[in-house]
Amino acid sequence: EIAFDQTELRETADRLGLEIRNFPDITYSLRSRQSIPEAPLREGGRQISALPTILRPEVMPMTMRPKKLGDAEIEAALTNLGGWKLENGKLHREYRFANFVEAFGFMASAALIAESMNHHPEWFNVYHTVKIDLTTHDAGGISENDVEMAKRFEKLALARGAK
Repeated sequence: EIAFDQTELRETADRLGLEIRNFPDITYSLRSRQSIPEAPLREGGRQISALPTILRPEVMPMTMRPKKLGDAEIEAALTNLGGWKLENGKLHREYRFANFVEAFGFMASAALIAESMNHHPEWFNVYHTVKIDLTTHDAGGISENDVEMAKRFEKLALARGAK
């Protein structure tokens, strides 16, 4: 169980343009303040939440497995991912934030992105540093899912003042 300080949670939600709503089965839920439908959306027969662009799920039929990218595709993707590099066969990035609260706030927000994509990073946090490795186990290496997640994490981290 993770406990969030309510003030930090509210500040993070404000920075991301999200509102906090209470639900009986969940302590807190973040929902976009943008004008979005109250009813759940359906894509490809799958019910999804109405989320802001950075959190929108990538819908992929269950029969489709992610395709492992080739070396040239990975190199091309890295040219558009400032700060990301290839390390031990994974996309790798290290972010430094102003303090632990900012680093942990980034991880909490990034977890929402990961969950919405149904794709989860390998990561490590010490004080103001967050290290991230991305790979797709089902593909046996780096896939487009990892590239897309890196783009979203980069946007989020820069918005939080990461270096």
